[in-house]
Amino acid sequence: MKATVENKRGITVIHLEGEIEYVHSNLLEQKIDELYASKRNEKLIFNLEGLQFVGSTGIKPFIQMLKRLNQKKGMKPRFVGLPPEYERLFKAYETKKKPFSIFDSEQSALKSYRQKMWTKKGNA
Repeated sequence: MKATVENKRGITVIHLEGEIEYVHSNLLEQKIDELYASKRNEKLIFNLEGLQFVGSTGIKPFIQMLKRLNQKKGMKPRFVGLPPEYERLFKAYETKKKPFSIFDSEQSALKSYRQKMWTKKGNA
């Protein structure tokens, strides 16, 4: 699996490519925690368009890792590029209190963060 990180106007976008297996989930979570600790950026988008899941041994730990990130205080990552079958799995693992935010495109995910910023400023 390959991960590419870019910053788009203060929003961290992580592009994942290749096959994901059990061992990748733990390493990825550690790297995301390090990224979060160093930059304190709570705005995070996972672009999964280039990711290939290899059976339940790859996707289950990956979704559980994303669920833990989703439940961390202050973090509310967005997800794009999910095939419909994996979107159903994501929905099965989410909680009512902290659902996954799944978008059709990276642009719509970026826009969701920007709209939230404008709404806060407008209400202040």
